[in-house]
Amino acid sequence: MSQVALITGGANGIGRAVAHRMAAGGMSVVIADFDGAAAESVKSEIAESGGKAAALSVDVTRANEIKALVTDVGKRYGQIDVLANIAGGSFYTKRIEEFTWAEWKEVIDVNLKGTFLMCREVAPIMQRQKRGRSKRSRRARKHRCARKRFCVQRVFDATQPRARRARGTHASP
Repeated sequence: MSQVALITGGANGIGRAVAHRMAAGGMSVVIADFDGAAAESVKSEIAESGGKAAALSVDVTRANEIKALVTDVGKRYGQIDVLANIAGGSFYTKRIEEFTWAEWKEVIDVNLKGTFLMCREVAPIMQRQKRGRSKRSRRARKHRCARKRFCVQRVFDATQPRARRARGTHASP
């Protein structure tokens, strides 16, 4: 069986491009996005170009939905080789002083909590497989890292034996 990539935020922008690129490279991709219709559209595009894809709707801020998503992907494919946490960004185009606390919390929940929840659910699968990679787009990383080696995205690395920690977990340097 080909490798399986689970991509959050895979229905638009960077996530869509990542899904197409991984599918073109021979991976089976699972496009997980809040916008289920857009995820289905990307799935169809990939299938038309000869790739393998599935589309699932998920809210990355809800632990129960993440758990159900990862369980479903595990049952369908029996493995998860790549976790690409692309969901994130800001849905607001206003100045920081105009944000309400609720709006800011929503941005933080999608960007940080969603990444944590995905890593928490996928890490045990990758540990059992003794392989796997967790990736995060540079766009999201640059806002959370004072220095690369202390990046929040290294959650998965912390679960690996010391010898494996040398591998990077990011989509780009």
